Amino acid sequence: MKSEYKIVITNDDGLFSEGLIPLVKEITKLGDVCIIVPEREMSAVSHSLSLLVPVRVKEITLNGFNIKLVSGTPADCVRLGIIEFQKRKTNIVISGINQGPNLGYDVNYSGTVAAAREAMFLGVAGVAVSSVSSDYKLVAEITREIVKFYLDSGYKQLLNINFPKVKPKGIKVTTLGERRYQDVIYKKRDPIGIPYYWLKSKLIKNDEKKDLTTDVAALNNGYISVTPLTFDVTNYKELNKTSLLFKRFLLK
Repeated sequence: MKSEYKIVITNDDGLFSEGLIPLVKEITKLGDVCIIVPEREMSAVSHSLSLLVPVRVKEITLNGFNIKLVSGTPADCVRLGIIEFQKRKTNIVISGINQGPNLGYDVNYSGTVAAAREAMFLGVAGVAVSSVSSDYKLVAEITREIVKFYLDSGYKQLLNINFPKVKPKGIKVTTLGERRYQDVIYKKRDPIGIPYYWLKSKLIKNDEKKDLTTDVAALNNGYISVTPLTFDVTNYKELNKTSLLFKRFLLK
C-alpha cells in the first residue's frame, strides 16, 4: 500500500464553496494534494471543455492552503491538475463537496460528477461527493475514510457519493433513481425592454421507492448513497429493435 497519494481536489462551486476547505483539511492527511477549482460558479455545466479560448490559472492562499483558480470549467481543472500540475502521477480526483445532492439523471448535468468522470477519461480514479447536510466537517471526515479505503483497495471506478441531511445511518450501494421536474421558462424584460429568460425547474417527484436500491431512496432514508457510474450510455436493450428498424428503412 502507498503511504502517500497524489490527489487532485476540485469542484463546480468555486473558491467559496462551504465544503471545499473542510474537504481539503481532511484529504491533505492522505497525501500530496493539488487544489484546483473554477474561479466562478460552474454548476450544471456538465462535461464542457474550454476549447476555443485560452484557460488562465492564478494562485491564492486561503486558510493556509495554496489554491489554483481556473478561468474554465471543472473538467478543465481536472485536465490541468492531472496533466500539468501533477504530471500524470495523480492517484485520484475528488470532486466536491457539492452543496446539494447530485442524484438520478441529474448526474448528466452535474459539473461535480463531470470532473470525476474527466479523471476516469484520463485513466485516474474519480469520486464525486455531494451533500444535503451542511455539516461539511463530518461529511469531509467520512469522505476521507471512504477515499482511503478506496485507494488502499486498488479499486478504480467512477463513484458518485451523496450524503443525507441527517447523520448517516450507513452506506448503501445504489443505482440512479428518479427525480422528475416541472420545467418552466420565465420571460422578463430589462429596463430598456429587451427580453431575458430564467430557465427554472421545480422538483415534483423524488423517487418514492422504499427498498433503498436507488440513490434517491437511500438518501431519503438517511443513508449515504454510493453509485458506480459508467461512460457507456449505449441502450443495449434497444440494439436489436433499432437494427430491425433501420434494416427495414434501408430496404425501402
